Amino acid sequence: MKEKLQAIIEENTQEFVLSQKREKLTANELADKLNQKRNTVSKYLNQLWEQGVFIKINTRPVLFMSRKILKDAGYLVETASVETISDLKKLEENTFMKLIGINGSLQSAIQQIETATMYPDNGLAFILFGPSGSGKSYIAKLSHQYAISQRCLSKEAPFIVLNCAQYADNPELLSSLLFGYVKGAFTGAEEEKEGLLAAADGGILFLDEVHRLSPESQEKLFIFMDKGTYTPLGAVKETKKANVRLIFATTEKREKFLLTTFIRRIPIQIELPNLHQRSERERLELIYTFFQEESVILDTTLSISSRVIQVLMHYQFAGNVGELKNTIKYLCAFQYRKMDRKRQLIINTSLLPEEIYALVEEENTISPVKNILISPNTLIRELEGLGKSKDASKIDKLFEEILSLFQLYEEELTSNEFLKKALLKVDLMMDSFVFDKMSENNRMLLQMINRKVKSIMNFLEEDYHLTIFKNGAFYISSYLFYRMQQNYLENEHESKFAKLKQFLMNSYNEAYENAKNLIFLLENKLDIFLNTKDEILLTFYLISTDLQQREEQRSKVLILAHGFATASSLANVGNRLLNQQIFEAFDMSLESTAIEIGQKVDEYIQKNRDNEEFIFLVDMGSLQEIERYIHPRDSIFIGIVNNVTTSMVLSVGQMIINKMDPKTLIDTIQAEQQIETKFYLPKNKTRRIIITTCMTGIGTADQIRKLIENSLEEDYNIEVFSMNYYSLKHNGIGPSISPEEVITIIGTDNPHINNIPYIPLEKLISGEDGTFTTVMSDVLTKEETEQLNRKIIKNFSLDKVIESITILESRTVINEIEKILAQFEVLFNRKIENKIQMTLYVHIACLIERLIRNQAINEYPEESFNEIPTNVLDAIRRVLSGIENKYSVTIPPSELGYLYSILFEYQ
Repeated sequence: MKEKLQAIIEENTQEFVLSQKREKLTANELADKLNQKRNTVSKYLNQLWEQGVFIKINTRPVLFMSRKILKDAGYLVETASVETISDLKKLEENTFMKLIGINGSLQSAIQQIETATMYPDNGLAFILFGPSGSGKSYIAKLSHQYAISQRCLSKEAPFIVLNCAQYADNPELLSSLLFGYVKGAFTGAEEEKEGLLAAADGGILFLDEVHRLSPESQEKLFIFMDKGTYTPLGAVKETKKANVRLIFATTEKREKFLLTTFIRRIPIQIELPNLHQRSERERLELIYTFFQEESVILDTTLSISSRVIQVLMHYQFAGNVGELKNTIKYLCAFQYRKMDRKRQLIINTSLLPEEIYALVEEENTISPVKNILISPNTLIRELEGLGKSKDASKIDKLFEEILSLFQLYEEELTSNEFLKKALLKVDLMMDSFVFDKMSENNRMLLQMINRKVKSIMNFLEEDYHLTIFKNGAFYISSYLFYRMQQNYLENEHESKFAKLKQFLMNSYNEAYENAKNLIFLLENKLDIFLNTKDEILLTFYLISTDLQQREEQRSKVLILAHGFATASSLANVGNRLLNQQIFEAFDMSLESTAIEIGQKVDEYIQKNRDNEEFIFLVDMGSLQEIERYIHPRDSIFIGIVNNVTTSMVLSVGQMIINKMDPKTLIDTIQAEQQIETKFYLPKNKTRRIIITTCMTGIGTADQIRKLIENSLEEDYNIEVFSMNYYSLKHNGIGPSISPEEVITIIGTDNPHINNIPYIPLEKLISGEDGTFTTVMSDVLTKEETEQLNRKIIKNFSLDKVIESITILESRTVINEIEKILAQFEVLFNRKIENKIQMTLYVHIACLIERLIRNQAINEYPEESFNEIPTNVLDAIRRVLSGIENKYSVTIPPSELGYLYSILFEYQ
């Protein structure tokens, strides 16, 4: 009966595909047709749906259709169900949507191909450049299908392929194949024969390895491209016409073997990436797709070791996608020959070819082994963990709740009340993501995301001094994992978005800017589009972590454990049960050595220089080894506790909450649990600090910091911190630094911190009045001060400063800015003071860099902007038009506003 039911649904689906009409076969109607009870039919329908044979349309009543029939007809049925027939019709094939990387590494290429195809009057020729196995032939074939689907070609339009390399040693034969020949053209030409141009008339001719085409044939082809006519081999005056679209492909660099006159006639030239240049997510999808195809061919379920997946993802295949596909085919075929047909086909690392197997030993590709099951009915999006999830809707729901709270804030709540309620909701959502159970397939994708997020956080910490709790990487990774399941683009509540965004910019500018930097890096690393909602939610999360770090907790507690997310899980459990952010985490791979762990601990201490007390909870008896590789400062306390457990984490957390002295804490843990401990006691020593800042952003302040650090000797024992200008101006230096510890502040504008000397950057560049030397003479010897002064003069030349803040050639940038300043002086009839000149040099260099990187400052106080005279703004814009033209950028009004502030309001 199940077979009959399947046949009826397939017939009905075929009718839908052909005519877009369907017979409304409900469970009741099918029961009558098969003379069966309705509940029996419903049972079989749902069984076939759960097996992936049918997809479900959740109308009333519910309808079912055949997945195979829809898929064969080009519908992208990667979900188990849709809500309406209209939703199903939306899945009708855009030919390129089946291409892995359509929204990632191949997005630009496909947009160019669509442009070439849709161009009027027979489209445009295009050429595909790419290494062997990168997918050139497959994309050319899809281009033919796309042209038919867009009605640019008829359904019967031919697709003719010629691999020029096969005839490279016989150019005459190749020419005759391409253009045809007349009777008597050469010995044996006993009758006229049409060539491939004639065969492709009305369709597409794809010339692969076109660089093997002789110069003579290239010349004939570009005449055909110009006029639409060609001359068969041996003909004198006879010309023929053909209406042919041309696609070329080559593995060689452009113009290496192709005539300049030929390549110039191909308006669209497309570079395809090799396999290793494609994102991890795309490589994972390719691997899953090829295994799923083999599962269909062999009609069996595959059980694949997660290590096989990892190794295939990281191995650099010389033959790219093609070699990856053949390797997977070999693995499956090798096992299929000896398998019991009733059992699963098992794929593990022992089957890998020797050259690939070597990668199994590499540390980064090894993780706990789990098997991934792929059957003929498995959906790729489910394997990737990108199927529909209830958790994705949590993000939308949370945002609506925050918008409602913000409305209350506008009406009755105080700023602190609103923030407290909003942060609680964000923290609860993040917790729900972290503690959600997931399949091994999903866990692999989460691991990939987590690696990327950790590298981004390390970069932000190193270059921007943005510190997020170490287990915060796992929180953000979990958020992104569920966020990837939802591609919302909001149009509603735009006014509320704007007000909420403005609130965060005004009140928590540093967290907002940090969230923007984080999102910029996440989008580039993960091939994900993040929008205003993400910007706002991640700002709230960063505010939350910052507030937690500023709580009255002197001791930083770090858990180090081997295994994926083991330390993070322990930290999350402790923080959640104790309802405080006490623990941070380092997750170490199973192969991490004591040296590596010790180095991580040492790096962590050096990066958290504000803290005085550190407690490290470690696993697997690593204490003795770790302590040999850390270099504690004299001013801090360090405690190390061996064999961390959940009960220990909770016990330590409770003692931290009770403000127990760290040495007493270590002694108590040692006595209670009879485990090994070690601690280092601090020696009294005052820190000496220089702070750098810049009104153009933390990035510039950080570059100034690096220049100063390069000028200081290590034995001076002077630390240099870069800080956000607006945070410094409105919130001061913060609780972690004492004003007595700060020697001076160096920057582009004075934040006016009481009793702390300020040195303008332009004075360091110009060497004016020796202020820096005077300030430093209080903390250094005369010889040290003179040595420092020599290095400052060397490192803070205008060339050096500009070079440190831009990727462009510094002298070119300086010359451009000189011209701009000269024009400003003429336009505004004034001499620009030296300090303002230096500020403008730095600011405009940063402006050019920001625009090139697409990171322009898009916010400027609206009231202040409205007060700027229009004629002055227009004049500034005219002066900067040369930059816009040279670098193909557009300067937003906000950036013009900041230039006005420097020119006319800078004190």
